Amino acid sequence: MKEFQVVVIGGGINGAGLAREAAYRGFKTMLVEQGDFAQATSSQSSKLIHGGIRYLEQGRMGLVFEALLERKRLLHIAPHLVTPLRFHIPVYQGDQRPAWMIGLGCWLYDQLAGGRNLEASHRLTKAEISQLGELKKEGLKAVFAYSDAQVFDARLTLETALSASDAGAEVHNQMAFVAAKRDQDRFIVELKNFRNGTRLEVSTQVLINAAGAWAPVLDKQITAKPKRPGLKLVRGIHFLVKTGAVNHGFLTLPKGGRIVFVLPWQGYLLIGTTESLYEGEDRLHIPPSEEEKEYLLKVYNEYFPNQPLDPSQILHTYSGVRPLIDLGEADLGKMSREAHWESEFFAGGQGYWALFGGKITSYRAFAEQIISEVAKHFGPLGPSKGDTAQHPLPGALLPSDAESLRARLKGDPALALKDQWVRRYASGWAWIARRYLDHPETQTLLARGFCLAELTYLVEREKVWELEDILLRRSLLAFEFTQDEKTLIGQKLNEIRVRP
Repeated sequence: MKEFQVVVIGGGINGAGLAREAAYRGFKTMLVEQGDFAQATSSQSSKLIHGGIRYLEQGRMGLVFEALLERKRLLHIAPHLVTPLRFHIPVYQGDQRPAWMIGLGCWLYDQLAGGRNLEASHRLTKAEISQLGELKKEGLKAVFAYSDAQVFDARLTLETALSASDAGAEVHNQMAFVAAKRDQDRFIVELKNFRNGTRLEVSTQVLINAAGAWAPVLDKQITAKPKRPGLKLVRGIHFLVKTGAVNHGFLTLPKGGRIVFVLPWQGYLLIGTTESLYEGEDRLHIPPSEEEKEYLLKVYNEYFPNQPLDPSQILHTYSGVRPLIDLGEADLGKMSREAHWESEFFAGGQGYWALFGGKITSYRAFAEQIISEVAKHFGPLGPSKGDTAQHPLPGALLPSDAESLRARLKGDPALALKDQWVRRYASGWAWIARRYLDHPETQTLLARGFCLAELTYLVEREKVWELEDILLRRSLLAFEFTQDEKTLIGQKLNEIRVRP
């Protein structure tokens, strides 16, 4: 039986961050995820790394300050995944929030960012507003601009998990938590490996429940102690549209107090989000309501009437739930996005942490706080690997043989593919190039611009198991390939995927 110091359950952004932090601190660490990394909430976000400007009017200055600090850190360690974006807030006659309030909020946001600010906010001039040709001008009183950042959320989660692996953690997707029992001073954790159908047991001193929407379910299996506060599952939906109609980022303030983002993202237009209470049993496949879809389309068409959208133009709708801390708020939009954890120590000395809530921007700081608490009670076996706030994620590390690979690719047809590899996988392009050049059989094209070497990289390095892992979480190729191409990739994936 393998022995660990820390076992983390849940391969969303919080679980991946915890595994990375623990491994960097020198703890012998294991991360397990029942499906794919970021398969649920962590790939269903608004794709933002932000301080949360709307939280200012709720008085949550500490949350905003911490998130702005983390925004700077993520821009440093993951510049290939986290990129600055300028947002515009239009204010119309009769809006619930007048122009002076929006201007004050933007100014306060700048002050909280301080030296970490990207670009100061300002009120647009008439000439600048005229450049926003897509925006409705009737009744427009003012437009304010401020800066935040965007992220490919699923890849941020994946690379955080891979960074944990590179630091010595044992990292698994397609591996489910089954049960845990206490034995002397350790937990015996039973797991099921979906890759080969086997069951296994590992032991650990510390068990961390970072299962997101599933955390309360797992918590009841591990301990009889009730946790407070509870959670509400808040559903949010987003659209992806293939259009060049909107070239700027917008934060709109429709009637009713909600906020709807309209953003260019990865060559697409992203529109979201909604907030509604979700009480269904299925926490993975969350159906969007027709009312929510109609609402987002209505808001978009209200603000951009000259370039309207209809349901036929929507490429993809994704819907997920955010597990938010329930403090009794009636307004879902005012529920806290702050993270909460509770710890428990058993008679044998085992430590158990259960995590609730949180937001993607602050995942690293959250993990740092938790593992600092763990370290007060359990000393790491190994040496520190460095500071997670400073050390880049794998995609941002320059391959040592980058120059020689570029030279070898000159004159090769793969040179035309290299830019695509860089765009999709950042420094991972070098792994693919090595396989392509050293193993000619992997040069076979499976789809337009997609060769067997790329698929092999996704299986062996990025741990894909299902076709959806590739098409929606490792990339957005779902919107570029034909059904025949997807089918061929799926067939080849079934042949080569890793079954330990």
